Amino acid sequence: MFELTLQPSFKLWLSNSKGDYVIGKGGANLLKAIDETHSLVKATELLPKKISYRKAWGMLQKIKQNIGGLSPVEASAGGKGGGGKTILTEAGKNLLETYLEFERIMDQANKRFQKKMKEK
Repeated sequence: MFELTLQPSFKLWLSNSKGDYVIGKGGANLLKAIDETHSLVKATELLPKKISYRKAWGMLQKIKQNIGGLSPVEASAGGKGGGGKTILTEAGKNLLETYLEFERIMDQANKRFQKKMKEK
């Protein structure tokens, strides 16, 4: 008898009301790393898949564009020796929290589904 074991797999992202892509796993990881380090440069180094500063900045600008011009981060310029600080704005915090909550819900549903499939 042939038995095939299947695993559910999915990619998760949030879109705006027009259907424009706003954030997925990579963007959420970037926002989380910025929140931890308060630095875009340091955040890019913490990501599971390291990306350039330029790509990270582009991701933030795309998020801003697709959430109605609200910036997900606020950056202060560094002084003579650098030391600028990047923090999440309220919009950035809300976006990250929404994504993480949706991710938790989907992970729980996936676990329930896998359990149900094992019971068959």
